[in-house]
Amino acid sequence: MSITRQLAFLLVAIVAGIAVFAVVGVVTSDTELVRGGEREEPLAAAIASFDTDEIVDVLPRDAIAAIDDPSFAPASAPTLPEEELVIGVEIRGEARAYPVRVLSAHEIVNDEIRGQPFAVTW
Repeated sequence: MSITRQLAFLLVAIVAGIAVFAVVGVVTSDTELVRGGEREEPLAAAIASFDTDEIVDVLPRDAIAAIDDPSFAPASAPTLPEEELVIGVEIRGEARAYPVRVLSAHEIVNDEIRGQPFAVTW
């Protein structure tokens, strides 16, 4: 995969992360919404907008196993096709690529680079 494609994927991942934090910030902010002349907290407004009795568990808790000890191919011998969509992480000069197709099945990868633990989630 070319460095330009890698940087593009990294940029997409960063922008997506910023968007998630922005949405979480809006939902959890102290700002109140006005609905029908009454003020409510954003989270309360979101919860009130649907019937929580209609939420159905499809899978039992912890049914999707996280990857806790990922394995990687060296950059000198890549195993992924060039067009494979990945989420890239770089910490202090060491980079890793997490294929989206794997994350779609496991949702979370717990990993560590140079002593820095982190999670990649999809």
